Amino acid sequence: MINDEFLMYDPYLTFSDPSNDSFVDSAGKPTPPLVARGADEWTLWAIGREAYDLLEIADKSDFTTRFGNHRADIKTWRDLLIKRAKDGKMLDQDGAQIDPSYFRSQPTLELLHGIWSIFDKYSKFRFQYKYKVENFLFACLEELDNSLLGLKAHNDAVAAAVAASNALANAQAITSGSEVYEKVRSDMARKAAIERHNRDPKQVEKRLVFDCYKEWRAKPERYKSKAEFARDMLEKYPHLKSHKTIEDWVRGWDKKAQLKD
Repeated sequence: MINDEFLMYDPYLTFSDPSNDSFVDSAGKPTPPLVARGADEWTLWAIGREAYDLLEIADKSDFTTRFGNHRADIKTWRDLLIKRAKDGKMLDQDGAQIDPSYFRSQPTLELLHGIWSIFDKYSKFRFQYKYKVENFLFACLEELDNSLLGLKAHNDAVAAAVAASNALANAQAITSGSEVYEKVRSDMARKAAIERHNRDPKQVEKRLVFDCYKEWRAKPERYKSKAEFARDMLEKYPHLKSHKTIEDWVRGWDKKAQLKD
């Protein structure tokens, strides 16, 4: 059910009526007119209206079906990213494998950025992805819900609003027909995803582990094995839980430095 996905407003009821000028909840109850609200909500509403119009929704059934397809796509792509990570094909900027659990908790827009970067590498997938541009538009509508929730709770509204704006801009780039514009947006999405990945507490601690790793390789007598190194790192850094993950990092770093056991 759509109402289970959107907590603060109903996108179809909000934007399907051209004469409506406010967010509407699942019961059809509008919030106060936009003229009585601040610029923040007005801007969010305008972003949502543009995303909805680009979707060209025919009716409620069409919205429900296509949104359901969108959620199915996201599950498929989440599973794909997790599988690629398990197969060692998802590497961070240090060349080490990304833990599959990272993708289990990522929001829709972050998964779309990951898939976009993969599809960009293979020309045979580009048409398929262009066809799926509506995933970004639905992601925009989802982020608007997060932003409205943030406004109500006085927490994280700006981050969600920026995410909604970025999702809309990415969709516009893909449909613009401009390869330059699309590449700019793709590069921006990739860099933003890297930055968010690096701010993750586990990634902060990973960089600290990497510093310990360099010290160990400079003074090999510190640890007798990868297993001993991993055990010590688990004791030092509370966000790290997997012994195997740390050993995988070491293997990746060793491979990059062309070191052998």
